[in-house]
Amino acid sequence: MAEHIRSRLEETKSRLQELQKTLVDLMAEVSRESVEARALIAKSVEGVEGEINHSLETVEHLRDETRLQAHLAVLEAEDRWHKIHEHLQILTRQLREKSQPALDEAALQAHLASLETKEVVQQNRERWARKFGEMSAAVEEASLKAATEIRDHCASLIDSLPR
Repeated sequence: MAEHIRSRLEETKSRLQELQKTLVDLMAEVSRESVEARALIAKSVEGVEGEINHSLETVEHLRDETRLQAHLAVLEAEDRWHKIHEHLQILTRQLREKSQPALDEAALQAHLASLETKEVVQQNRERWARKFGEMSAAVEEASLKAATEIRDHCASLIDSLPR
């Protein structure tokens, strides 16, 4: 935005200079009696030019001040980020140190449970295999009985149908 204002002010300054030159050229044609008027006009144009120059300086100063403030804000943000980052590293280390014993205990408990489960499986493997065989035979026998009953029932339904 400052560049836009600066550009406009430069353009205005340039046009005023062109106007001054045009006025000076026109005044040269005017009789000697209007010398005082020409001087007054020239002085007015110079005054406006001075104000434009002052405005340009003000805009440039504000632009520089804004850049400085932005740079300082970035530096402060970086400083705060470094402090936060250091704090997070400390918290992470403390958390890791405090949670490690609990993690070690959980790993030990899981390992012991695994060993106990393996022992139970080893001790009961033959008994479970025998029971599975018995249940398998019982299921097979019950299935055969159910199939026989269904067949017999279907046969009885067929026999009861009129011929």
